Amino acid sequence: MADKRDELLDAACERFRASDLKGLHLESLARQVGLSPQQAREMFPDSDGLNRAVYERALIAMAAESVASLPGSGIGRQLEHLLRQRYGFLVDHRESSRDILFGVISAGGGWRDPFEDQFWRFSVQVVALLEAAKRNGEIRADADHVVAARAFVSYYLTGILLALRNDTTSADQACDFTFPLVSALLESLR
Repeated sequence: MADKRDELLDAACERFRASDLKGLHLESLARQVGLSPQQAREMFPDSDGLNRAVYERALIAMAAESVASLPGSGIGRQLEHLLRQRYGFLVDHRESSRDILFGVISAGGGWRDPFEDQFWRFSVQVVALLEAAKRNGEIRADADHVVAARAFVSYYLTGILLALRNDTTSADQACDFTFPLVSALLESLR
């Protein structure tokens, strides 16, 4: 049954790419992968559970893709690349990203785990990049890269809020606002 759950999630992720969370109708997805509606409801008793699983899977795939396509060198270029990839994802899925962010900050929001997981993953990626930059001599050996990574994550969140505040802010605008902060922090680490 785990294979069918993965197959259902794969089909849901394909629809998500095309139509965001609006295209996720459990019954039609179940038929598409050869499950009964009842079997699908056993896997995902409510639409929130399906939406959360799909969004989380899409975020993980985007994060892996952005790391795989990183520029070979230059900590500044690498961090800018990660920000542009992540802001691009959020803008491409603006409506669901807003809903999820509101779910995270609301008192009873059930989206906290996947969203916080993505901040943790981003932080781990940034720490790894800063450690490599330290080894390559791009930043000082005594620079506190863990604290710097926390600052980068807070800049990332600032860009998220900017990107999601209205329907006209682009991923590039969010990055153009955020990246000077990142650059200033990087400069202080050199």
